[in-house]
Amino acid sequence: MVWSLGWIVPILIIAAVVYLIVRSRREEGFNVYQVLMAYFYFVTAASVIAMAVGMVYFIKVAISQAFDGGEIARNVPLASALLGTGLVICVLHVYGRRTVEKREEKATATLRRIYLFFMLGTFSLTGLISLPLAIYRILRYYIVEYSYPPKAPSTELAVAIVFVPLWAYFMFRVFREMRRKEC
Repeated sequence: MVWSLGWIVPILIIAAVVYLIVRSRREEGFNVYQVLMAYFYFVTAASVIAMAVGMVYFIKVAISQAFDGGEIARNVPLASALLGTGLVICVLHVYGRRTVEKREEKATATLRRIYLFFMLGTFSLTGLISLPLAIYRILRYYIVEYSYPPKAPSTELAVAIVFVPLWAYFMFRVFREMRRKEC
């Protein structure tokens, strides 16, 4: 799970640099508003991902307890910190973005689309990988597990439970954004 987060920040930075280069070649300058909106979307994306990882740890604890009474001492404080910090930061930045956002401005619409497509890509890739892994681990646990005690499929299942609904959410958000653009 954590391995998939290691590439998110570099990709966001590369995407921002490419966007800045393309925009500067068109000789369109940036104003403070556009930089502020990019900041709000960037931090919102990072905080949503942090909340998702926190939820994965909480669900992993619950699944581990249900299957084999797994250890919770390490995961609950980490889950609480990730979820709580991500939630507070997300709420503050969404509120800040909505306070200063001009919905009809072209730069705002472009940043919103970049944010939505990035989040869709992140959650679809992780969801697409975690769903078959979760199914495999569940089948292995119930059908072919030879070790005793069998290892619970808590991590894979927790990742799928969190990331697949987020994948669907951002897919519908992208569809709605594309319909809005056509109108």
